[in-house]
Amino acid sequence: MLEAGRIYKVTTLVNYEGAWDEESDLWTVTAVEGTCAKLSNDACENRIVDTASWNFVKAEAVE
Repeated sequence: MLEAGRIYKVTTLVNYEGAWDEESDLWTVTAVEGTCAKLSNDACENRIVDTASWNFVKAEAVE
């Protein structure tokens, strides 16, 4: 379970030119509601990810 206020390396599946690949980046979790988490980093201030979604791979806490 993700925790608000913590930083995670989040990995998701993305489609680049017809091929699926993993994409990872560091995100700060700003809110959690059920399986949905609101994320923020320097490049994107507001991203929503559903951890129950097929394209969510993993989230690893950064200490």
